[in-house]
Amino acid sequence: MRNISVQFWAYIGIAVLILSLIIFGFIVNNLFGVFCEGFMFLCFSGCLYELSKNKKFMEEAQS
Repeated sequence: MRNISVQFWAYIGIAVLILSLIIFGFIVNNLFGVFCEGFMFLCFSGCLYELSKNKKFMEEAQS
């Protein structure tokens, strides 16, 4: 009897956790989606720029 209740509460806990994650993700996606995409794009382009700069520097150093 006790095992059934433990499993039951475990399933409820998992369900609540998944639901809260989905809701939280949905809210975050709506509020910060554009901001996060812009920020990630800036980081990505910044990284590419740094890599290309370093590549040129390395080529100049080798020659």
